[in-house]
Amino acid sequence: MFSFRVVVLILGCLCLTEASRDTLNPGDKLSLNSSDNLVSPNGNVTLGFFRQEYGQTWNDKSFGYYLAMWYAQGTSYNHSIWLANRDDPIADESGVLVLDDTGLKITRSGGNPIQLFSLQSTSITINTSNMKAVLQDSGNLVLQGTNEENGENVVLWQSFDYPTDSFLPGMKLGVSNGRSFSLTSWLTGSIPASGSFTMEWDPARNRLVVWLRERILWTSGENFENFGSLDPLNMNYDFTNVSNPNEKYVYYTLIISQYTLEERRKNGRLVLQDDGNLQLGEIYAINLQLCDGNSTENGCERWEGPKCRKKGDKYELRTIRPTHKDSLNDTLYGNTNLSLKDCKDICWEDCKCLGVAVQDLGCRFLLGYYEEGVSFGDSFEVINRNRPSKFNIARSCSNL
Repeated sequence: MFSFRVVVLILGCLCLTEASRDTLNPGDKLSLNSSDNLVSPNGNVTLGFFRQEYGQTWNDKSFGYYLAMWYAQGTSYNHSIWLANRDDPIADESGVLVLDDTGLKITRSGGNPIQLFSLQSTSITINTSNMKAVLQDSGNLVLQGTNEENGENVVLWQSFDYPTDSFLPGMKLGVSNGRSFSLTSWLTGSIPASGSFTMEWDPARNRLVVWLRERILWTSGENFENFGSLDPLNMNYDFTNVSNPNEKYVYYTLIISQYTLEERRKNGRLVLQDDGNLQLGEIYAINLQLCDGNSTENGCERWEGPKCRKKGDKYELRTIRPTHKDSLNDTLYGNTNLSLKDCKDICWEDCKCLGVAVQDLGCRFLLGYYEEGVSFGDSFEVINRNRPSKFNIARSCSNL
């Protein structure tokens, strides 16, 4: 077991939410079409339904409804810390969180229930009359029950076992008793569906690893040296590795206790963002945009690539104007789960591709002549070598 400490500046004020219920008992419901929410005992965390606007069309929808968890008040970074149904949004306001004698689920009209926990999935005989789902100050929603055979209280299900894109104090990343825990980014900044990036714990080398699909993009290093320089030093993050025959995982805790509740909830999380960056609290981000498959700096991993890609090649954002406007094809293809990083990866693997852009979840590849340095044009990520110096043509496609 090892312990590693990281420190970061904290600024903030104390803003508490008015007390509300923190427990869902058998027969209780939490409805989407009401303002009723669960709030943790100290007002730190809220659980409820919300409507998410996508800002574009995704799966033929411009919005969806989600059961989510968020910090209650006072933080400008109001990104949710957990989603129950990120890949299965509710189409209307019919969603209801229900605890009954079958388990914990979200019901809705016009679709099957979203089952969070079913009593049929456990071999333990549970007294259903005293089951309860409790929202803890840590941001963990815990479903508890009593084993009828020995009277012991047991945890039947907890949201910490199903993380989305946020790593919270006390949450595990790794493997524990046959269950694996990892983070997955949002598809875009406004679409919560599973995106291109995953972060997991590598127990063989005691490091955090960020994947782009099936390729390693970045690692923390065995001593977390690739987290960079965090200063001034004002608050401690203590990362602890647990390794035994049944468990291999990492978790972290906040060390300094004198900071206010608001300071803790503003900075007590690590978010894997939709572009692959790691957001540590509100004030610090680890920029993984430099990890383009051809860099080994600051934890970036270099990939095997085509011979046309040389050391030093990288993407640069440029404003360009195709000289043959009729060659532009803005028809988008059917895959709605591609990010800019995916498009850059596709481009990188094909020597004909000189640059790439994303528009409405589709890739636009730069293949021919263009003008750059223009006042008005299209923004493209252009590979800074092996490209014509003056002209180019762009088109949209799914495969080169």
